[in-house]
Amino acid sequence: MKNTVIVLTSMLAAGSLSAAPAGGAAVPPAPQADGVRVYYFGNSLTGSTAPELHTALGKSAGKEWIWDLMAVAGGQLWQYRDQFELDAKLGPVGAFTLDAELAKKAPYAAQKFLTGDWNAIVLQPFGTKLKLVQNEMWGKTYDHERDFGDLAAARYLIDLALKKNPRMRVFVYQDWPGMSLGVDAALGKTGKELNHAQMEPIRRSFDYARSWFRRYNESEPNWDCGAATHSYEWLLMDKLIEAYPELWKDGRLRMIPVGDIYHALDRKMRAGAVPGVLNIGEYYTDGLHNRAGMAAYTCSAAFYTMLFGEKPHGLDYSLYNNLDAYGKDWGNGKDEHNDSGLVLEITPERAAVIHDTIWDVANAHPYTRISDSGSREALEAYDAAIPAPEPQRILEYGYKPCWSAMPAWQPALDRTAGKHSAWAHACETADWIQQGGCEWLAGVFREKKHPYGFPPYHAEMEEPNHETHRHQGLCLPSGNPTDAEVGAFVYLAKHFLEKRPDGFVLGYFPWPALSGAAALKKELKLEPWQIVPEDRMASLRAGFDYAAAWNAPEAAAGTAAGAEAFVAKLRAADADIARRFRPIPAGALLAALDAKLKAGALPGVGGVGEFYKDDVLLRTGLPRYALAALRFAVVHKADPKGLDASFFNEPKTYPPDAMDPARKRGRGRAYVVVRDDDYDNGPHFPITPAGKKLVDDTVREIAGW
Repeated sequence: MKNTVIVLTSMLAAGSLSAAPAGGAAVPPAPQADGVRVYYFGNSLTGSTAPELHTALGKSAGKEWIWDLMAVAGGQLWQYRDQFELDAKLGPVGAFTLDAELAKKAPYAAQKFLTGDWNAIVLQPFGTKLKLVQNEMWGKTYDHERDFGDLAAARYLIDLALKKNPRMRVFVYQDWPGMSLGVDAALGKTGKELNHAQMEPIRRSFDYARSWFRRYNESEPNWDCGAATHSYEWLLMDKLIEAYPELWKDGRLRMIPVGDIYHALDRKMRAGAVPGVLNIGEYYTDGLHNRAGMAAYTCSAAFYTMLFGEKPHGLDYSLYNNLDAYGKDWGNGKDEHNDSGLVLEITPERAAVIHDTIWDVANAHPYTRISDSGSREALEAYDAAIPAPEPQRILEYGYKPCWSAMPAWQPALDRTAGKHSAWAHACETADWIQQGGCEWLAGVFREKKHPYGFPPYHAEMEEPNHETHRHQGLCLPSGNPTDAEVGAFVYLAKHFLEKRPDGFVLGYFPWPALSGAAALKKELKLEPWQIVPEDRMASLRAGFDYAAAWNAPEAAAGTAAGAEAFVAKLRAADADIARRFRPIPAGALLAALDAKLKAGALPGVGGVGEFYKDDVLLRTGLPRYALAALRFAVVHKADPKGLDASFFNEPKTYPPDAMDPARKRGRGRAYVVVRDDDYDNGPHFPITPAGKKLVDDTVREIAGW
């Protein structure tokens, strides 16, 4: 869908599953000799199934699949209810008899439903709560309170559909969570939408299970409550079964379990069972929408299986490999920044995994009614039998030096050497936060107040909606050895570890600022996001004595003395935290590299000063790979030699570093597309084989392997 508003919900891990209803033997689908004539109530995630291809897909299996839809960008079920109840002035369903005159009063899409011959509807919940009673919604004030929750809206649409056709079948389309921490909490601070290349490392780093198995919490704000989760969609289904027991008993109320299918596929991908696809994140074209090819086809094949009650194995999946076929009837599928993205090719081997997974999940699932053996326990057992490795999950609060390590890319990098991690990170890039990281952050938690909103900070640390998929490690900025800063570090670490008896704490030790760079930027009256002219920066880099700055006698952040003092004070403050503490000595790594570079390790590179982009941030390429390789070695206690640094060597893969000060950061705001000439990251430092070996060898020495 064009100009879709991407709403990224807060992503936290889940609690217990809702109880599966007692349904008895499965009820086979009603005979479909006359085909399926289905009307979709959804938004761009319904569009992400490529409905323009549904008719042809059904025909490839000898089925008649006729569809139409009511959808707006970011649309919710209450909006579609209101098209009938308020816009067409139909009022409550029980108050009228459907006829041609009533249909004429309705908006165009509502008329299409009221006048069409439909035998099935699909409802796509999105972004709201089970119940939400108020008199204002999306800037519009009503003369009385209304329930904008999914349950009330779904019930109205189901009642309307049953009045139109008493034998109507109802399907609840289970969608999937967005990649909030990969885009919103870090990259979204640039105020720019990321293109396909920039999204690729983010996709491969996505922790789907943590997002999907978050527990729904109705007490939290609308977009933060966890509505795009397993627990919410199952709870909604339970409530609909309670409201329509006969519909459930007849097998005419079912779920299309796409989110659960995605979870099973994600496990298979992480287990290496899907050739060339590392995880379900590769299904995303942006923070939420499906890519063309495998992703759109998986949804469509799941629709087919549930609508027709048949295996998807005979479908012609090749239809979805043709990008030109997308967007003719729906949205703008040819724009890589929009819903369909670039094709993720469906091969025969990949198709076989998709088909088997859809059919297996449909048979194990408690809400599909495909098999009498479907239950919560059966689906859990199916998922558990897939040999997917569990990642080490790290929560990081940081600032500019942390951003230089590309935490959003770390899981993708680790995977190249056979290790698995998941980093949830909030990197503060504002200048006013750079010196007092832990002290400032401890104040946020003590006061439960943050300039951009406290809930995301609190939710990640406290994990109130978690019982599974919790963070095991906490990474904090370190090296400023004041008593207040060390005390704040201890406070935050205790706060984290008290609920995690096997947890650990990482301390990220920075490097000294490049002398003169900040003053030069001020002299040139540059905005925070603007690059210092390269001719001026080159002379600063060449003249920078990193060793002198690192070995300065003052015990401060970015010096060896500061790092030593910080560790000593930490040991004195709390022996247990010191025992569970793992330093990430980034400044010391750069010092070791500086000595080797000055000795001629890389011809033409006179020292680590060449690594700097500005006063603190490092250049893309080898400098940033060095930091990520160090993190890999510390977290996994492994040799970085096997890491594939290739995507660190593509300058246009990096997101822009700095936030445009003219743009307010905030969740749910529109992003500006980053075009090919719009990269704010300064000169790239290429990664050569000799440079990678130098970094890997030095990391190994620093980490002690």
